[in-house]
This record gives sequence, structure tokens and C-alpha cells, in this order.
Amino acid sequence: MHCAISGTVPQEPVVSKQSGRLYERRLIVKYLEDHDGREPSGEAVTADDFVALQAAAPLVVPRPANATSLPSLLTFFQSEWDALMLEMFQLKQQHEHTQHELATALYEADAAKRVIARLVMERDAARASLANIQLTLQPAARLPTSDAHAFLPAEADQRIQAAATTLKAVRQARKTPATLAAKTAVASLAPQMSWTALHSASMRGVTALAVAGGTAVDLRHATHPVALSGGKDGSLALLGQGGADAADAAGVVLTTIRPAKKAITTLQWAPNAPNAYLMSADRTVVGVRAEAETDGDGWSLASGHTYGSDVAETASLAVHPCGHYLSIVGGSDASVWNLTDVETAATVCDVPATASGPAARPTSAAAFHPDGQLLGCGLASGTVALWDVRAGTFAVDLADGHASPVTALHFSENGYHLATGARDGTAIEIWDLRKQAIFKTIALDHGGARAGSIAKLGGVRALQFDHAGHYLAAAVGSSVHVYVRKQWDALATLSDIHKPSVTGVQWGPDAQTLYTSGSDRTVIRFAVSSA
Repeated sequence: MHCAISGTVPQEPVVSKQSGRLYERRLIVKYLEDHDGREPSGEAVTADDFVALQAAAPLVVPRPANATSLPSLLTFFQSEWDALMLEMFQLKQQHEHTQHELATALYEADAAKRVIARLVMERDAARASLANIQLTLQPAARLPTSDAHAFLPAEADQRIQAAATTLKAVRQARKTPATLAAKTAVASLAPQMSWTALHSASMRGVTALAVAGGTAVDLRHATHPVALSGGKDGSLALLGQGGADAADAAGVVLTTIRPAKKAITTLQWAPNAPNAYLMSADRTVVGVRAEAETDGDGWSLASGHTYGSDVAETASLAVHPCGHYLSIVGGSDASVWNLTDVETAATVCDVPATASGPAARPTSAAAFHPDGQLLGCGLASGTVALWDVRAGTFAVDLADGHASPVTALHFSENGYHLATGARDGTAIEIWDLRKQAIFKTIALDHGGARAGSIAKLGGVRALQFDHAGHYLAAAVGSSVHVYVRKQWDALATLSDIHKPSVTGVQWGPDAQTLYTSGSDRTVIRFAVSSA
């Protein structure tokens, strides 16, 4: 039985129903494609007109007769030998390649084990160092007043130690409040109230913001103050809301004062007192007090002590959690930081520039740890230096975080998280103080804006955790970003809320409100959805 086309024994025989002829399937299919569906006999057929035949045993094509001669056999054996040698050569190549990969893997495994061993040793050393400096969670033992190396006077040491013990106990016992805004609510932050046309029109801009949520100012007052704003013209405005219902209230300016001649760079309320402290570009540090008038609903601001009259332009200001002291960081070439009594304006202690620790100046941001025993200083080198307040000694250098000057830092109330941002505005670093290392880097998305333009606007201008430590707000460029702890996902982005830049951001109680200030002479209060 041979194919009607090729004349050879077909491997897949099929028979035409029309003509009864036998074909090789692949040949007849190709033939039909080339001849418009007609067999060699001329009949028009389709693929369904062919029936496959099943052979009783697999068909083996016989070797041609000319292949049985001696020359043909020698050629056949030579081809077989060549194929065998080629296969052996390829197997040897693969074997050598496998040996090379195995050796490389063994060397890499050995190097990885050595690196792990070294990292374990460094980790153990870091833990021992952390235990020695008693960082964050363990209060330092009180320095005896008779110790020749005691840094603080006895009264200041006792106040700071007592405050640390109390604040730590309160912080550890604190539970998440039931009134804390939920993540879905924070994600729906929307403008609720605004204060516009603040400060001078000729020297435009709100350069500092301090919310009164944690102070002793009576927030139940009919026209209670909610914040202080500092202007580029050196003036302060006490901002309030007209009426007790926050949802329907309007933003009002309760009173103003001009305690400085140039822009106010830093503004902070004192803990549990209606006092605020400011630092300005005219190189002064001044205290002010907000008081309600006894004969009505009015308010007044009064200037108090001047705590520094010739501080460096790059100095930073931080108010101690106990409320009795403030620190001027980098106030002069001879001083790294000091503690000043807010009641007497007297310098309690001063860490000289010759003290052991990072010498990079100028400083660009400063803040106290919630327990008050550590002072964090952001440096122009991009590092953060932590100082032991009671001992007056350098404790920890948090390096390798930023490539440009640190412009904002804030400690979380949980006691072990620290957020830092820099002038380049590329990322926010979240540090774990227990490990003295970065555990989360939040890359900042500027929505197409160039990094250079963000840096010109000051980069990360402000950072603040809410009081429960669950949310982090960051002022970058003309926008504010809100992140949630643990996942550190962006819950909300308030884009282009101030032009050209946001200059401050602060949380209200229970993260129910968020205040922002900008160089457009405006302060805006955002509130979570009431639904």
C-alpha cells in the first residue's frame, strides 16, 4: 500500500471516500491547500472526506538498498561516531560549568555565613552599648549632688528625673483612646475652617505654627484659641474660632502682637501652661503668654522674658516636656546646646562646643524625647545626634539617614520611634531607637515636581506624630502627607493646599483635626468625616 502522491508507504494513511485512493495525510492536506480542495483525480473533497486507517503494527520505513553497501555502512558508522563524540564534548562542557557554579555557590555561602557572624557580633555590641547608655526606655539613675562629674544642678536634675519617671509611667499605661480617629476617617480629611490674610501683606507668609491642643489654655472659652501663628514680619497671631460648635464656627484672629523684628522660625507652646516660646531670624528667643480678659471674651498676648538676644541664625529651639526649661541648640560657636529656666531666664547648664560628640554645625532641627532625658539634634551633615540631658554627654549618632541637612524631626509618644526629614525632600526616615537604626524609609512622591524645586521650598518642612503615635503628618513642598504606623502607608495626601509651600503641620486632639500653615498667609484646619 503506497501513497498515491509520493509512492511511498505512508506513516499516517488516509483513504478518500470519493476516489478510494490512499494518501499520506500531511501530503494530501498540503495538496488540497494548493489545489483549491481537489484531489489529484479532480474530485472536490473536504477534510471530512478522508478516513484514517489503523495499521496493525507501527510502520517502519525500510532502509534503502544502497545503504547496505560497505561504503555506506562506513559513512553511517562515522556519522554515529561523530555524533557520539559531539555529545560527550557537550556533556564535558556542561559538567565543567556545573562545577564552576557549585564552587561559586559554596564561596558565596561561606561569605554569607561570615557576614552573618560579623553582623551578629555587631548587633550584640550595639545592644550592649544601648544598655550602657540607658537609651529611652530605662530612666537613668539619679546623679548624686556630691558627684564632681554631675552636669545639672541638683534642683534641675530632680525636676527632670521626676518628670521622666512620671511621663514614662503615664506613657506606658496609656491605651489607645476610644475617640482616636479611625484610618478611614483620617483618609477623608477635608477643610473645615481657615484663617486667611494673616500677618503683613508686604512680608507675606506664616512661618511657624503651634496648636493649643495640649496646653492649659481654656479651650472651653466661647471664643477659645486653637493655635498661634508666627509671621514672616515677626508678628504673632492668636487664632480662635467664633462659637463653641466647631462644625459651624468661623476662624477669627483673637489678638496679635509683634515680639520680633524678623521672621519667626520656631514656635512652641509650653506643656500644660498658656505660655509659648519663639525663635526669630533677628537672633532672639522670646516668651509670650496668652490670657483671657476678665471683662469679656477677649484675649491678649503679652511678651515675657528674652532668653537669647544674639543666638546664631541657624540655632534651633526645643521646650522640655517638664515645662520648666527650654533648650537653645547651636546658639553660638561656643555652645552645642543649653538648658534655660523659663521662669528666671537664667542658663542652667551649657554643653560647650568642645564636648565629645558630632561637631557638625549648624544644627537645623531639635526636639526633646517624650520622657525628657534625650535631646535630638538634626545636623547640617544629615545626621541626628542624641544627647543625654542629665549627663550632658553625647549618647547616639544616627548616621547614614540623609544626604542633606535635617530640617525636621519628631519623637513619637510611644518612646521608640523617631521621624526625620531633610532639605532634599526625597524621603522620610523612621528610626527605631531601641536598635539605633532605620527600619522604614518612606519615599516621597512629589507628583511630578522636580526634586530641586522641592529643596528650594525647604524640603520636609515639618513632621509630627499624633499624641497616640498612630499617625504621622509631613509637610513637603505645597502638600501634606499622612501615614499610618506599622504599615506606614499613605492614608491621605493634601495636595497644593498652600502656595508656594506648606510651612507647618500639627495634629489636634485624637487626630480628629489637622492644622496646616503656608507661605500664602493662611492657616487651614482639616477635620475627619463625621459619618
